[in-house]
Amino acid sequence: MNERETLRDLTEGILANTTDHATRIFFINDGSTDDSHKVLDELATKYDCVEVLHFPQNRGKSAALVEG
Repeated sequence: MNERETLRDLTEGILANTTDHATRIFFINDGSTDDSHKVLDELATKYDCVEVLHFPQNRGKSAALVEG
């Protein structure tokens, strides 16, 4: 939650260290209020391997793990 500032670096770091073309990066936006959803949508548009699920409100780690 509220990790907008780190999402691009995190994604690019994963991709820079991955050689497997079958890699999938799955983000769950757990009701962030800092425009993380916009950054995640941009990343999903830019990289085919990025998928995003948006929760309208914070549902907690357990719910995110179940959905992911």
